[in-house]
Amino acid sequence: LGEVSTMRKTRIICTLGPATESPEMLREMVMAGADVFRLNMSHARHDWCREIVERIRAVSGEVGRTVGVLFDLQGPSIRTGDVEGKIPLEKGDRVEFRVEGIEAQIEKSTTVNYPGLMSDVSEGDELTVDNGELLMMVESIAKDRLICEALTSGSMGSRRHINLPGVRLNLPALTEKDHADIKVAAECHADFVAGSFVRDAGHVRELRGALEAEGGKAQIVSKLEDQEAMKHLDDIIR
Repeated sequence: LGEVSTMRKTRIICTLGPATESPEMLREMVMAGADVFRLNMSHARHDWCREIVERIRAVSGEVGRTVGVLFDLQGPSIRTGDVEGKIPLEKGDRVEFRVEGIEAQIEKSTTVNYPGLMSDVSEGDELTVDNGELLMMVESIAKDRLICEALTSGSMGSRRHINLPGVRLNLPALTEKDHADIKVAAECHADFVAGSFVRDAGHVRELRGALEAEGGKAQIVSKLEDQEAMKHLDDIIR
């Protein structure tokens, strides 16, 4: 037997949605060993959160087993805009990412929700789209758009996540939506709040400060989603 201090405290986290929100299903999941119920704030409405948390607490009390509630914040993600269907891409194709409200200059084009992208990247930087499904290289940069070369083939849909490995982005730690969601998490006495795209210790401190300002006492989960986070891992942990 190892020392108690080195034991892992692995838990089963279950994300709730329409198929799992009923009291009957929640009860079955608690009985099956669910330790934490996750509310995905990228999609969850505030009135639904209040209702489902009350339901979780009631089921937990009936079963006699403590179950945690985790509010998972959306965070400051960079995403593509809306496109009709999907944009087919072959290796070598040119792809345009432009500021919202600007007309496309080439056929394969979409908007991005982060206008600072053009000033954060450099020619030759690589970016991934749709959780790494597509790999591209920045070819040219203008004030309101950038052109990339597709390095892999595939298709690009609406609101797909864009990541830039190794590039320091000037995104805020928390968005206005995150602050509104933190307020509801505090109101619901959440056990955990997860920060998405945490990149350094300052982001953790900012999240804790925002939570405490609303009277929340939740523990913080830092989601590590890019190379910037790994460079600051020790500071994030501390």
